[in-house]
Amino acid sequence: MRNKNGILTHREDALETIPSMSLSQSAGIKHLSLPGGLLRASSWVTNPKTTFRELKAFRLTNINSSQDFIGLWRILEKNVDSLQTLYLSSVLKHGEIIGMLFFLDIIDPVFRLDLKDLMPKLIAIKTNPHLTNLRHLRIRGIPNLNVMQNTSCNYLFSLHNLRTLRLDSCVAADDFLLEISKNHRAPNLRSLQLFSSCRSETLNEAISMLQTLETLHLCLYYKPYAATQEKL
Repeated sequence: MRNKNGILTHREDALETIPSMSLSQSAGIKHLSLPGGLLRASSWVTNPKTTFRELKAFRLTNINSSQDFIGLWRILEKNVDSLQTLYLSSVLKHGEIIGMLFFLDIIDPVFRLDLKDLMPKLIAIKTNPHLTNLRHLRIRGIPNLNVMQNTSCNYLFSLHNLRTLRLDSCVAADDFLLEISKNHRAPNLRSLQLFSSCRSETLNEAISMLQTLETLHLCLYYKPYAATQEKL
């Protein structure tokens, strides 16, 4: 609903789907924030004909299904040149998703989703979004980031132009951070923010290799990650 100043505000009654809009309307959207359930229920958002040509920032919250990553990929692959800010947030604890391996043909890239690890694993890559203009990346509550430094996923995100990296409650982020620092994958990183996401030993090793770092914000204390729903 819109308030008296014409600003779109959060509805008290939960939306079940997003009303369809014309291609001309979607093309002008620059900032998009959706919970996973709403993304799954709004098939037009991930329809190949829907293009957010000017999308600068995308926020996907309350991830609780492998289908959410499919929707994420379908949006990213159409906006690889424009996207500058990406925020991913899960409400799951490690091990909550348990299941068989699914083989999914997602447009061009072929994914295998390992539900125990939660993050999608690229098995075969025909085309690969590099998100070369990505400046700000925040990941919250994804229980296993090891797949991000796997050789088949090594360039899922191009971090060359990344300025800010924030990890919240990503309890297996050690290998991810070391891979970034040792291989100089983020040569322009200015701000690193870690909240309950790696061990102090990992930080000591990684920090010496992040030569461009200007801001370091730390909260290294490990605590059980409480799965809480985020509001729009």
